[in-house]
Amino acid sequence: MSGIYIKHPADYIHSFEPYYRETEAAEIFHTAGIQTVMFHMQQGISGCFQSVPGKDSVEVYYLISGRIRIIPLDEDPFVLEKGSFFALNDRRDGTLFYVQQDTEFFCVCSQPSYQGNMEITKNIDKMLTELQQKDGDSRSHGERVRHLVMQMVGCMSRFDASKLEVLLQASRVHDVGKVKLPLSILIKATPLTEQEQAILKTHVKHSAEITGGIFQGELSEIVLHHHENYDGSGYPDGLKGDEIPVCSRLIAVAEAYDAMVITRPYHKGISSEAALRELRRCAGTQFDPDCVDALCRAIERPGCLQSDTILQKTETQLAAYEREKAKRDFLSNMSHDMRTPMNAIINLTRLAREDIEDRETLLDDLDKIEISSSFLLGLVNDILDMARIENGKIELHPTVCSYQVFMDYIESVILPLCEEKGIQFVRKMAPVCCSIYVDQVRFYQIFFNLLSNAVKYSNPGSQVLLSVEKQWIEGDLLHIDFLIEDHGIGMSREFLQKLYTPFEREDISDARMGTGLGLAITKRIINQMGGSIDIESEQGKGTKVRVHLDLILPTKQQQEENGLLLLRKQKSGEYYDLSGAHILIAEDHPLNREILVRILEKVGAVIDVVEDGEEAVARFTESKPFTYDAILMDVRMPKMDGLAATRAIRALNRPDAQCIFIAAMTAEAFEENRKETISAGMNEHLSKPIIPSDLYRTLAVGISGSVVRRGSNNQ
Repeated sequence: MSGIYIKHPADYIHSFEPYYRETEAAEIFHTAGIQTVMFHMQQGISGCFQSVPGKDSVEVYYLISGRIRIIPLDEDPFVLEKGSFFALNDRRDGTLFYVQQDTEFFCVCSQPSYQGNMEITKNIDKMLTELQQKDGDSRSHGERVRHLVMQMVGCMSRFDASKLEVLLQASRVHDVGKVKLPLSILIKATPLTEQEQAILKTHVKHSAEITGGIFQGELSEIVLHHHENYDGSGYPDGLKGDEIPVCSRLIAVAEAYDAMVITRPYHKGISSEAALRELRRCAGTQFDPDCVDALCRAIERPGCLQSDTILQKTETQLAAYEREKAKRDFLSNMSHDMRTPMNAIINLTRLAREDIEDRETLLDDLDKIEISSSFLLGLVNDILDMARIENGKIELHPTVCSYQVFMDYIESVILPLCEEKGIQFVRKMAPVCCSIYVDQVRFYQIFFNLLSNAVKYSNPGSQVLLSVEKQWIEGDLLHIDFLIEDHGIGMSREFLQKLYTPFEREDISDARMGTGLGLAITKRIINQMGGSIDIESEQGKGTKVRVHLDLILPTKQQQEENGLLLLRKQKSGEYYDLSGAHILIAEDHPLNREILVRILEKVGAVIDVVEDGEEAVARFTESKPFTYDAILMDVRMPKMDGLAATRAIRALNRPDAQCIFIAAMTAEAFEENRKETISAGMNEHLSKPIIPSDLYRTLAVGISGSVVRRGSNNQ
């Protein structure tokens, strides 16, 4: 049971046996559904703690009485006393201890006490985490409702104690079915339409289905009926009075109270007093009067609205250790996945030098280096995406997107992958005659990730299908259900439980294994867009992926602005010839300078090179007006960085200072970095590593725009 044991001396182990004794702390842990075992250690015992090998659960220890001196290998000694929390799971082997007084302590396990339902409860916990990521509150709401219900039970004249555990678990997961609802409904600040109300009401049935295997169906019955009204006017079955399970009636009152007092970006909370007045007003109609009375009396108790100190600290500790473990796993996986392509790049580069006389082998080496480089770049981008999404820093930047252009993009990137493997790509798409207002990059990323996975894990001669199962327009929204289906290798039931966990991959023992980040990122982007994703898969038979999105339709003004932008791009398309273009490069890294010069000289550009921002300003200042057609400016440079250099150039009193095209070149690829460069006066933002085709297109369009700006300045 325990996550620690005494490594030596062996004769001390008998003093470290688990037992049970009723205490106030034990009751708090038990009623919160947290598993505990008590231990006793006698004064004078010393020894060495060691983590149990292969133990997955996180365990925290709470001292009921006594004193223990802890002597770690890598930090100063410290003393644990009554009320202290500690965890030795993550400590290095060899942490010493000395029991200064007879000591009792709990081992508090993060796993739920209903061990027989571990797979179901893990799945529910994952869904609650997804729901929290989706609307920012549902999991926290469940924990608050659980706390209120625990206080209410203590104020009731009678309650069947055998139902306590199922009640507390039901109160935590009662809204888990909302994971299947659109985010736009969950966070809507204005009143819901009748159709939206109908969709919202389905969450109780979803919750009941998800929790059906726990407590022999008793828990699902509770969550199914927690929106029944006491007078029979509720849903889904119109039960009334004592026909409604008492646990459902308790949750209904606690949930209503929490929903009224909590403040969210889309909802302004009211005071506790006002919420209690509203509950009393609805007692006998919407709510059970006894349950309302229990809540009112519970809240009158001092400290009721603050989580119990012991429970709160324990859960905080558990969460902290789980986060630390996840961080270590993430870094370990990231290191492994980066070293794999790096190994190929380093060793194939060495082999390429040896194969210099064998052109065919040399080209094969270079092709493999390019593949490994692309994989490494994709991994870095995925890791950055994942980090930003997890930190809530991802922003969506919607633009008008033609549905036909979207389909053309899908064909242009997926068809070559299919042709390369001999797979048939089938589209069954009902015509969509409208444009959509969406973050085009993220929207495309969703379908590229899902379709490229379908192709990757399908066998030659099979088929990959993209279809629209259902679509309808409601107001300014296009509701659409996509289906992506393949007949490939499929996924095991066990892997489906951790499908969206970063770096999780099924061991398929072949070269098709990816980074384990694509689906995690896709899921979070879909959540951010207010959609949902559902995956069915069976090993050896294939996979079905269903994506539901509520896409905004652009306004007339947005469509007109987009039309003008497209027209400007079409006009600038004829300026793709860079021969004779005079370009100033400011780059402090010698190898980067060499690469840029060689790339641009291949298309006939004339290049001047400087090593920092100060030299760039001096070279531009000393040149005659309109000497340069463009400047490629690194952002991080010594003496003067690219941002300061750009501001200095724009401030010069000369006719080309405002119209010269300046593009940032930087390894900082985030949106805030792009905004920073544009704010400094740059026209474009190129992320390293530089892709030659992107560089040529950016310069061609930018230089043509510079000519237009120059002409307008001369008029």
